[in-house]
Amino acid sequence: MRDLRTINREQDQSEVADYVYVLSYMVKRLDKDGIDLYYFNSSQSVERAKNSTKLETHVRGHKFSGVSSPENSLVKKLDAYSKKVEAFVSGIPEDQSHGWKSHLPLALSKAPKLPAPLSVYVLTDGVWQLGGHEDLEKTIRDLIKNLRAAKCKRKQIGIQFIRFGNNPAGIERLNALDRLGRTPGLDL
Repeated sequence: MRDLRTINREQDQSEVADYVYVLSYMVKRLDKDGIDLYYFNSSQSVERAKNSTKLETHVRGHKFSGVSSPENSLVKKLDAYSKKVEAFVSGIPEDQSHGWKSHLPLALSKAPKLPAPLSVYVLTDGVWQLGGHEDLEKTIRDLIKNLRAAKCKRKQIGIQFIRFGNNPAGIERLNALDRLGRTPGLDL
């Protein structure tokens, strides 16, 4: 995921595209489903990409304008993952927690499985117009709580914030988020 809202210069966008290429080249072999690319400033995305050049080209051609917020993509993705972990802990399938299916005996339903490990790389300057950092912090705290309840190992999820730029508010925000993941027994 990448917050490219503040990338105004062609040189910066090119640098980010280079990072996307290198990162995707290194990690694409680790995920059979491919790599997903999301932006904080739009609903555009690339999903299940297996070609580093395709991702790089997408970043180079993306229009970086509009409102930027982690709520558009990162919060939604982490929250969905956290709910899958929570369903695993509770033993209640995520899709059966509401509605008529919730009345079926658990023995008749499929037991939820722990979701596949997840790696998230967030390329950002940490400066988000709509804020959203409070929701992101809450989502990460809930995720940590659910991962602990599931007795997950450290390799279950990794969230790496890769900072571009030197905005003091952005630096502090990213440092605060990094500290959230450094809880005893579980370092995201």
